[in-house]
Amino acid sequence: MADSKLCAGCQRGGEDITDVAWCSDCRELVCKECARVHEKMSPPHKVVPMKEI
Repeated sequence: MADSKLCAGCQRGGEDITDVAWCSDCRELVCKECARVHEKMSPPHKVVPMKEI
C-alpha cells in the first residue's frame, strides 16, 4: 500500500503503525487502536475512516 501513512500518536511513542483513520478533532492520522481510544474520549472525537476520505 504505497499511499499508507503512519499514526501520529504511535510515532510520538516511537512506533511505526500504519494509519486507518483521521481524527478531525486532533487533526492527525490514527491507527486502529488509537481510533478506538479517540472515539471513547469525552466528548468523543470525530474519527473518519481513511476509505471515506
